[in-house]
Amino acid sequence: MPKPWIQLKHVSYYYPNTGKNALLDVNVTLYHGDKILVLGANGSGKSTFLKVLQDQLPKEGDLSGQVIHFDEGEEADTPQTELLEEKKVTDAWLSR
Repeated sequence: MPKPWIQLKHVSYYYPNTGKNALLDVNVTLYHGDKILVLGANGSGKSTFLKVLQDQLPKEGDLSGQVIHFDEGEEADTPQTELLEEKKVTDAWLSR
């Protein structure tokens, strides 16, 4: 069975000055080797979802929920949990 890579539990993200959430209560587990397709209309949160997976969210905005990153070694079933309950995201943009 493939090892888990990342898990999102009740993840929501709010960009300031937009009046709405870019992500709302997202729950997903992705495994090493998974191939996924992200589809949706303009402004539906596709890019924000990918930025959560890559730890590339802008420093402004509110991220809530739980993002769990799993080790890549033998202990791949042991989560390294980062709790994000209602805290400001401080990650800087990475250059494109």
